[in-house]
Amino acid sequence: MALCLAARGGHAHVVEMLLEWPSHAPRADAGGGAALVEAARSGSEAVVKLLLRREPCAPTSDAVAAAVDRGHSRIARLLLEWPVGAPPANVRDGELLVAASCAGDVDMVEYFLASPQAPRADCQDGAALLVAAAAGAAGCVEALLRHATGPPADMRDGAALVVAAQHLHTRVVRLLLNWDGSGGGGGGAPRANTRGGEALVAAATGNTALRAGAADAQLEVAHMLLDAPSEPAFADCQCGRALFAAAAYGRCGLARLLIDRWPRCRRGVRLQKLVSRAADEARKQGHTNMHELLMRSLEEVGAADPTDARQNEKASPSNVLALLQL
Repeated sequence: MALCLAARGGHAHVVEMLLEWPSHAPRADAGGGAALVEAARSGSEAVVKLLLRREPCAPTSDAVAAAVDRGHSRIARLLLEWPVGAPPANVRDGELLVAASCAGDVDMVEYFLASPQAPRADCQDGAALLVAAAAGAAGCVEALLRHATGPPADMRDGAALVVAAQHLHTRVVRLLLNWDGSGGGGGGAPRANTRGGEALVAAATGNTALRAGAADAQLEVAHMLLDAPSEPAFADCQCGRALFAAAAYGRCGLARLLIDRWPRCRRGVRLQKLVSRAADEARKQGHTNMHELLMRSLEEVGAADPTDARQNEKASPSNVLALLQL
């Protein structure tokens, strides 16, 4: 315990004292190498080297993963290049590559992919691409897609696009939508309307309260999906779930955009009903400006062509609750 605590704090002199204590000194690899993991996580290169030089301590994949997770690329490389007992870069089916992608560390991603025992860029069914897209790491996404063993940009029916849209990562969304199909995985850009418009709905439910400028990012993502040159998303996708989500969260700019871009042939009574329900939801949530906006829109949308090829579909709050709870 004392050794782990000293390693966690990066106290090299204490670690050395404990290891050299004349009686009952702790083993450097005690607890399955817990002290080494703590030292790697803390970023203490001096402690890492102290432990590694004491037999039988050796680098472990857990220690490398801890260093990668905290952005200590120098220590991660030290562990991987240690002359005795270093784990391969492709350990546990690319676990380290996934960790580097999740951390958004493009240098480590490229390092792993160029290693002698490199993991596949599409390891774990494309997990590295998904976590990089969720983290907004555009550099990592591009490195993975361009690699000879990379996953296709439209893998899992556009899963990477959906998670990037949900987290409002504009650079990643733009990169995926404009992907030219190069790279080992082949395949072109994911469809903006993939899964019936799930990317647009995901963007509408993204949390704009977490960072500055998120509301602008949400509008930008919505514009990119609606304006995609090939197979764009439709504003009324999934029975208007994006509009209802915008109303529930009080996102006036997004609601205005969706109403403006609503297909002309599907306005009229059906859209009126949806806007009315959305206005009720906005009022319940206390979004006064949103409620007023939607009430003003009722006359406008009712004046359009009432023809609706899908008028039998129900647009009710219940069919969006599952997504809103994600």
